[in-house]
Amino acid sequence: IGYLKQRDAGRATFLPLTAIRGGELDQPGVEREFGFVGIASHLVRFQSGYQNIVQNLLGRTVIVEDLDCGIAMARKYRNAFRIVTLDGQVINRGGSMTGGSTSRSAGVLSRAAELEKLNAQAAGLREKLSAAKAAEEAAGRELSAAQYELETAESQRRQAEDEVLRLEGAKNHFDILLRSLEVPEGHRSLGLITTDCDDVSYAALDEATKKAEVSVAYARSMYAGSGNASTRLAGEFIGILSAPGPAQARSGLEAAVDFIQNQASFYSADEGNTIPYFAHCIAQTGSYLSRMAEVPRGTPMAYLIAPPMEAMVGLDEALKAARVELKVFYGPPTETNFAGGLLTGNQYACKMACEAFARTVERIAADPLKY
Repeated sequence: IGYLKQRDAGRATFLPLTAIRGGELDQPGVEREFGFVGIASHLVRFQSGYQNIVQNLLGRTVIVEDLDCGIAMARKYRNAFRIVTLDGQVINRGGSMTGGSTSRSAGVLSRAAELEKLNAQAAGLREKLSAAKAAEEAAGRELSAAQYELETAESQRRQAEDEVLRLEGAKNHFDILLRSLEVPEGHRSLGLITTDCDDVSYAALDEATKKAEVSVAYARSMYAGSGNASTRLAGEFIGILSAPGPAQARSGLEAAVDFIQNQASFYSADEGNTIPYFAHCIAQTGSYLSRMAEVPRGTPMAYLIAPPMEAMVGLDEALKAARVELKVFYGPPTETNFAGGLLTGNQYACKMACEAFARTVERIAADPLKY
């Protein structure tokens, strides 16, 4: 009560559980009256701990079928107790009556429910108003942007018309190149990459087919490796990706470069970096290596490459160390004077094969004559 007074929050009636004493109507014969339904406290369900409260509130209230029954009962018992009809009409103790339409009940519970409903509706309307304002602001920004785009589009259209005329002349030459590379139907753009790590790059091209809408149109190692490149930038590998458009081709190249820089590399079996090898587990193949190995796309694969002698012994150890199958054999000498193969199995088996291959190459490098 003090809390309500301090905050001017209105009035309330409190029913202390430890102070309220319950009691029920003790009027012989009332239960046999015409229209009698029951004592109100007998008609509700409640926890036993609230019995005194319920009896205090409802114990001396009789529920009857209708107002006529209630009036007759009130007269007989001289308005000694409260009577309520099933449709909510009330005959108070002493004889006063409360009733009328129940479509807009003035009860505390019904008003609280109505207030809660109105508050929810108001909150919903405020949210809609806020959303409408945000949409209006966004529409304004879009309109400004659209006006700018329209102005620039007209200029770009004129430039594009000039470019179309120029490209039509180059198109015929480009079509000849596409036919030579046997690119898939609908691919009109190419992305080219050259590196000094050929087998990492083959795996990188396969990764590109998983990350972008591209296909490997061409991939080849240079003869004798990067140490004998024909020019300073020739490297030892060239790869060509085909795509429906420039954006897809660029995405494919970016995926390949990221793979080369961050996900795979050659390893050295000796401290002098004179015996490089490649042992990489591919969790799921893309379209390129799947086509090379004639396996379904998404097949786990062990990609194993080393100098010829080390590769032959390493492949044998890999095949014995895990349940894998040799799908592609790169017999020596390859263009870069290496050897190896593509092995398939489940992912765990491919990883075990890679580890066995790497251990073997490193053991040979450590003591080749003794091995």
